[in-house]
Amino acid sequence: MLYFATAALVALIIVNGMTDAPNAITCAVVTEALPLKKAATLAGLFNLIGCLLSVTVGGGVAYFTFSLTSFADYTDSSAALVALTMGILSVVIWSFLAWYLGIPTSESHGMLASVSGACCAFAIRHGIHLSDALNLKGWIGVAIGFLVSTIPPYVFSRFFSLVNSSRHRCGDRGKPSNSNRRDALCRYGQITCAMLNAFLHGAQDGQKFIGIAMTVIALSGLDGDFTITAVAVPVAVLISIGTLLGGKRIIEHTGKDLVTLNTAQGFCADLTSSFFLGVCLVAGLPVSTTHAKTCAIMGAGKNLNRSVCRQLVIAWIATLPICFCLGFALSYIALS
Repeated sequence: MLYFATAALVALIIVNGMTDAPNAITCAVVTEALPLKKAATLAGLFNLIGCLLSVTVGGGVAYFTFSLTSFADYTDSSAALVALTMGILSVVIWSFLAWYLGIPTSESHGMLASVSGACCAFAIRHGIHLSDALNLKGWIGVAIGFLVSTIPPYVFSRFFSLVNSSRHRCGDRGKPSNSNRRDALCRYGQITCAMLNAFLHGAQDGQKFIGIAMTVIALSGLDGDFTITAVAVPVAVLISIGTLLGGKRIIEHTGKDLVTLNTAQGFCADLTSSFFLGVCLVAGLPVSTTHAKTCAIMGAGKNLNRSVCRQLVIAWIATLPICFCLGFALSYIALS
């Protein structure tokens, strides 16, 4: 079961790199500040750096994820590992479906929900009270992180974009600009923020996967042979591989189908999402880079496609209950 759990986790991390990490480079690619291949390479590199560096300076999000469920506290570790594996498998299924449809859902949030559902199934099967299975205070932190990473990025990105537009700081892509120098600065700013967004994605989502990996290791009785830094290395590499493998579907859906972006608007979205992701990382809140970046793009861009926006919001809201129920169902069946 350890090998099966490891395989499922590896698949999930790679899918996250394909579906979640591309959001970091969406604006830079859409506004042609960077070509897709070069942007994907930079994203992979800075995902790697962010994941590795984040655990060496505390790893708050990783420990938060580890403590969100009580899997590691149970004596029946073999059954707990089965349940945890089913939880991981559940979010892999959901993530592949979302990727196929081109919907930028949050695999990290789906993972937290599916693993929590699996833990509840394990608790019911073993006669354990549900309040002892889940860290309810931790889920309050998840809810706070969701609010902080959605509404403020939209509002601030909208504000800065309107200010920028009114002062004509940068020209539209493909149109003459009154200030080529300022336009170039916005493009360089986008490239810098794309690298920063990728770094923060690696620091945020990488730590969540490290937390789950540490739970798998603890249930396998191997925790004495591993450190959080040692686990961070393969997680970081897998996220980077996933980023290099895919992402075009997500970039086109978010950066082209959802809104239209010029250079200045893309820079506003990148800068705003980077700021709030950084704040949440320092605070140790597990947030979704997908939510933060997409909301910032909604705020900064023009001609918002309400149909696509509605589709995204429904998918975000549906991710938590669907993954929770799927994790619960598969785990409950597997433990029968």
